[in-house]
Amino acid sequence: MYIAPDETFSATYPSILRRFGAGAIDWVLCSVAYVIASIVAGLFQALGMTSREEGDLGGIPGTTLIVVSQLIVAAPIVAYFAYYWMEGSTLGMRAVDIELVREVTARPPGWKRAVPRAILAFLVALALVNVYFASSARRNGEAFTSYERALVVVSIAVAAVGLAAKAWILVDPYRRSVFDRLFGLVYVEEFVFTNAPRSPWTEGTR
Repeated sequence: MYIAPDETFSATYPSILRRFGAGAIDWVLCSVAYVIASIVAGLFQALGMTSREEGDLGGIPGTTLIVVSQLIVAAPIVAYFAYYWMEGSTLGMRAVDIELVREVTARPPGWKRAVPRAILAFLVALALVNVYFASSARRNGEAFTSYERALVVVSIAVAAVGLAAKAWILVDPYRRSVFDRLFGLVYVEEFVFTNAPRSPWTEGTR
């Protein structure tokens, strides 16, 4: 059981199933945002690739457009998690009624923790997507450039670390992942407030 440092409430730790249920809802929403953003980003990337291949101004404009295309894809996902984690619960978490708080204060994470945590979540998700597409390309017999091979190696390493960190909730007594511990956060549910105002029906009972 989690007890707030000021002892204003206690709460339980959500089950693994509820944690994964909330995550599934969030990532379905983010997948839709990713597809929509990818359409827009694809236009910038196509222009950037063409400009870079033509050698316009030393390839700088093309490279810039490619970077912008990647930021367009990342922005909605990072913004989604950063905004909702900052307040203490994503839409998926609200659906299963769980909250995210700082362990030492019992307050919502705030932007200083929510933003880097959201960026980290996106990087792990991106690594998993890269590994998936790389495995599909390998099965189809496609050859990789040296850059693509390096990207695949990095993606595999990031994905492995991310999955291992997430899997820690299976053995953690407080059902926290390594990332939760890194940012000093804890998921809670079923709040019991100890300083709730007494109701009229309890007056005079002592």
